[in-house]
Amino acid sequence: MSPQESSALTTQLAAPALRAPASAGALPPQSDNLGNVAPWLAAQHPATPLPPTSGAPATPAPDVRDVAPLATSGAESPKTTQWVIETEAGDMVPLLGSDFTVGRQPKATSDSVPLALNDTTRTLSKTHARLRYDATRSTWTVEDLASTNGVVTLIDDVEQPVAPHVATPFQEYLSFGMLRCRVIYL
Repeated sequence: MSPQESSALTTQLAAPALRAPASAGALPPQSDNLGNVAPWLAAQHPATPLPPTSGAPATPAPDVRDVAPLATSGAESPKTTQWVIETEAGDMVPLLGSDFTVGRQPKATSDSVPLALNDTTRTLSKTHARLRYDATRSTWTVEDLASTNGVVTLIDDVEQPVAPHVATPFQEYLSFGMLRCRVIYL
């Protein structure tokens, strides 16, 4: 290989990766990577099934809400699982741990990891809430850290405000201010 070819190859490898434009068949931002539209956006953005590939019959994508978390013992944390928090804008952030401080620019504590969320609603406090995973019970709890716009959980289609500084279990859906999210296992 000549020095010019080697230099050209090095330049190609060092170039930043490009992302396909949104018009190139990417899923809309209001859906997860399986094509499921977030329930609160379903009326505004109905999901369209992807066409079958290579003549194979179309099969519906599995519903991520039907996927059960792995059984865990008390000593394990969700580091070995694939828990994510998904915002209504379609952002999916992995939850690699069991204790998080959520906000626009949250400050870590000795026990929690900061988890900054992209807030298109502009209602998320700098340090808004705390999310914790209890492996012995396989449940998530949320605690409002005296935020300006509060935390709300959605259980059985009923919105329930979370009292400040009270760890409150939730099933899947919650709102930090007006930023709607869900915690799911993929």
